[in-house]
Amino acid sequence: MSLAIADGVWCSDWDAPPASDIDALFADGYQSPLLTTSRRLLRPRNDYPNVLTDAQIVGCTPGLGPPLP
Repeated sequence: MSLAIADGVWCSDWDAPPASDIDALFADGYQSPLLTTSRRLLRPRNDYPNVLTDAQIVGCTPGLGPPLP
């Protein structure tokens, strides 16, 4: 439910880099896509290069993923 009502979702994969590699964690977080359909977040002046309006990313896309128990 929270993904469906959020203005935007950062799609970071915190399991990819080792937890002890702070630089890699920072790079992964900064380079992660921002998934949004919000007109406010899509304005060019925000200038974040990795904004997506449609992606099929488990954990970021509402309704995509395994069913809840």
